Amino acid sequence: MLGSVGFEIFLLISDTCLMFCRFFDVTEQISTEANVIHMPDRLAEDLVRYIRQNDGKLSRTRRQGEFSKLRDDEVVLIEGIVLEAFEE
Repeated sequence: MLGSVGFEIFLLISDTCLMFCRFFDVTEQISTEANVIHMPDRLAEDLVRYIRQNDGKLSRTRRQGEFSKLRDDEVVLIEGIVLEAFEE
């Protein structure tokens, strides 16, 4: 039987696994729904992370930096996908 600490660790691991699955699903959805957007998996993961860290929006600094090749409509589409996937 799990003690309270063991149960808390189990919940933390479960939450981490769910978050990983959501990240994977979102990056896959970005690739399929916005099929004109091609980027390495790592960059797509970073994009999702940056959008989540900035309350659902990709910051101007990131837009002008590593994601400068994305069009405005692509950014709006991706932000919507991320927001929908991580709604709670």
